[in-house]
Amino acid sequence: MVKQYATDHNASLDDLKTAFPSNLQGSQDVIISSDELEQKRQNSKDTNTRYFLKDDDPLVTSDGKTVYVSREWDIDNISRYIDKQNSCW
Repeated sequence: MVKQYATDHNASLDDLKTAFPSNLQGSQDVIISSDELEQKRQNSKDTNTRYFLKDDDPLVTSDGKTVYVSREWDIDNISRYIDKQNSCW
């Protein structure tokens, strides 16, 4: 959904962070840049399990940033995410 939104709206990293704010996920950022991922890796050993990492098909924003989407969801934040998706289109 985030990748489709980025494509449809020619979204920058800031655009995506506005469209998909952290409160959708709850405890962490929904979307982070590759720089933010590297910073998180310095402080956490399980960062690779917290974000979708697709090196063969990266999500690149209109401003040329590679971004990653959280993969930690429970029923409440999935519901918020679906509501957000419904309001985006």
